[in-house]
Amino acid sequence: MLDVNADSADIDLYVNNSLIGSFVLPIDTSQTISTLDIGRRFSAYFNGDIDNVRIYDRLLDNAERSELFNE
Repeated sequence: MLDVNADSADIDLYVNNSLIGSFVLPIDTSQTISTLDIGRRFSAYFNGDIDNVRIYDRLLDNAERSELFNE
């Protein structure tokens, strides 16, 4: 399971419910985007299956993340 928590430009990356890294994106987070591409980078597309994608409008706490990981 891959989980990315993004609060403004602060990013926490979890794999199998374990934090593997944190970083800050050097971008202006006040700008909005009109599209979100999952499985695409520039003109290249992911060749495989992506399932069970969830997008929340808030950060998940550790208990919520654990519950989702154990589903």
